[in-house]
Amino acid sequence: MSRRINVKRNRSRRGISLVEVVVALTVIAIISAAALSLVISSARVDANSLRSTQVMMAAENVLECYRFAESGEDFADLLQKTGDYKDSDGVFVLTEKSYTITVNYTNTKLTFSATDSDEKEIYKYEFNKGK
Repeated sequence: MSRRINVKRNRSRRGISLVEVVVALTVIAIISAAALSLVISSARVDANSLRSTQVMMAAENVLECYRFAESGEDFADLLQKTGDYKDSDGVFVLTEKSYTITVNYTNTKLTFSATDSDEKEIYKYEFNKGK
């Protein structure tokens, strides 16, 4: 009888086996991979949201410049104060890391478009002065 008790005590003192360690590490790895996937997805959504907000703010600034400009020169001056736009015969271009804004200007019409780094259109609008 005492031998049977000693055998049970020896088994409980041995600790965990290599198989148990491998199983535990596998479970931890699977859970970590799932959590990492969620973090990466969240970061992408956050970056897209930030880019959209920046584009909308730029669009509002361009529209305000257009509304208050009395001439093409006024518009160009006002627009330069809102960002580093490059002017080429009424076409203004602002290039940022994740998007490019193009503004086509005439005395009666303004076209604003924003594209991402892959040249995919993010946002576009046209505004006719006086309407």
